Amino acid sequence: MNDRQNNNSANMLNNTDRPFNTQQPFVRIESVMDGISPNPLADNSTTESSIIFISGTTLPNETVFVFLNDGRQRIVRADGEGNWSATVTSWGSYGEAAIKVTLPLANVSDDFNLTLVEPAPETRPAIDKIIDDSHGWMDLIAPGSTTENATPLVSGFAPAGSLVIITVNGEPVGSVIADSDNRWEWSTPLQEGLNTIKVSTNGEESEPLELTYAPFVAPIEPELAILQINDSMGSEVQPGGAANSNDVMLRGTGPRYQILEIWAGDRFVGNAWTDENGNWQQYVTLPEGENSLSVSAGGMQSEVVAIITPVAPPPTPEIFSAWADENNLGPVFNGGMTSDATPRLEGRAGSHAVVEIWNNRRPVGSVIADQNGYWNYTPTLAEGRNQFVVISQGVSSSSFTMTYAPVVGPVEQELSITQISDTLTGTDIAPGGSAI
Repeated sequence: MNDRQNNNSANMLNNTDRPFNTQQPFVRIESVMDGISPNPLADNSTTESSIIFISGTTLPNETVFVFLNDGRQRIVRADGEGNWSATVTSWGSYGEAAIKVTLPLANVSDDFNLTLVEPAPETRPAIDKIIDDSHGWMDLIAPGSTTENATPLVSGFAPAGSLVIITVNGEPVGSVIADSDNRWEWSTPLQEGLNTIKVSTNGEESEPLELTYAPFVAPIEPELAILQINDSMGSEVQPGGAANSNDVMLRGTGPRYQILEIWAGDRFVGNAWTDENGNWQQYVTLPEGENSLSVSAGGMQSEVVAIITPVAPPPTPEIFSAWADENNLGPVFNGGMTSDATPRLEGRAGSHAVVEIWNNRRPVGSVIADQNGYWNYTPTLAEGRNQFVVISQGVSSSSFTMTYAPVVGPVEQELSITQISDTLTGTDIAPGGSAI
């Protein structure tokens, strides 16, 4: 083929003008390859491939026309060294085919003959797909990968009507008849670990396919626990230790992706959320004094961790006024005097604190302050000086003194005759005497 040079072919363009090359024109088919064999085809040979790759030589930069059975398929240009190539694909039908190449401006050509034959039917079985259908939908499993599905759906090719035997690690695990479309499928049981899957039919065996089966192992959920406590300075507080404030950072573990409740004794102090590893952390404000901390979720509770938070000193209670609502109405100031035996005392103490009222060093009553610490009390005063103090949460107020002086009314005179006078003489008449 490489030595063939045809100068007697018909001039396909009826033009011998050579504007670019002054050398003797020529064109050769040097190589013909199909899409199947790695080796060049011989002239007048047969092929099952409908794709043909041809290449050859001519003068540099020449234009080459490629024909198949007298129908032009390609126009290609040679490179600067005269090499050219083309691909022929439009066969139309099986049978003989003539490939011809020509130069459009010269009476030169070369040809190559082939016969396209129908491919022999495929008989070797094959595995081409593995599907995980265990989740309610279908996921493709790549060969060589790992699956949690113990019985993936394996499918592939085999001649229609043939018996397909499936083996795993050399042991038959099932068989199925290929359908009219040359397809088969089988839910193939796997062994834990590496599995080599093959299928065979009519004495022919497929290429092996490897797949690793690793059963799903549910992760062990971390236990509910408080593992670390840090105070507002970042210092770690050991169980039973004391924090420097009521605001602390708690860290711990629990079931993954759960909302946890944080408790100080029977008092709810906040929520925490666990991440994908079951870890959580949360700032909380704790009650004053001793705290028994725990976390709970799903009816489960962690072990208790005890710490102590600072207790603020109680506020100093105070008596800031007295009010008289009898006799002389109005305020009674510290050190003042009143004629009201039951004035109303008012003051302030801790929120909801018990307030003891003392008068002249003797307890006379008690009240409970409201949420704002306000309290009032109506004592009965003793005549004279009354010195009041109030005591709340172990702290005493300053004294508040009032003097009680009751109102004294005028003394009424008894009915009597104290003097008798003679109107004529102006002299007094003694009891038992005579008037003129």
